[in-house]
Amino acid sequence: MGTVSGLLSSHRNMIESQVWFGDSDLARDFANTLGTQLSAPFNWGLGPAFGFEIYDGVGADYTKAWFYKPTNYHIELDRRAQMQNASAGVYYTYAVAEHIGRADVRVPEPSSLMLFLMSISILALIGLMKAS
Repeated sequence: MGTVSGLLSSHRNMIESQVWFGDSDLARDFANTLGTQLSAPFNWGLGPAFGFEIYDGVGADYTKAWFYKPTNYHIELDRRAQMQNASAGVYYTYAVAEHIGRADVRVPEPSSLMLFLMSISILALIGLMKAS
């Protein structure tokens, strides 16, 4: 996890590629769970923006986002996120996650010679057991 700061127009593709984009509940969960752990409070005392939707209006683009607000003292720590619009013409700090793909792990396969030798050994063992 990390952050990027700047305008919506500069980071739109990155915001749209986040796992929580399109899922308000997941964005809120991330905001509440991470709070301000990514660094000191940004965005006028709030945690970074977990953008989950972008509104393309006529002259009024903005990101709908969840921000963790540590000063919501009357609310439990894990429920202090609040939804706000991040205006396109204002610098905000957005939360970003590194996409980690599936690991390309290969299971080693026994060699053909090894399989052949094991088969011969098993057959020999079975022959010895029948002979006794």
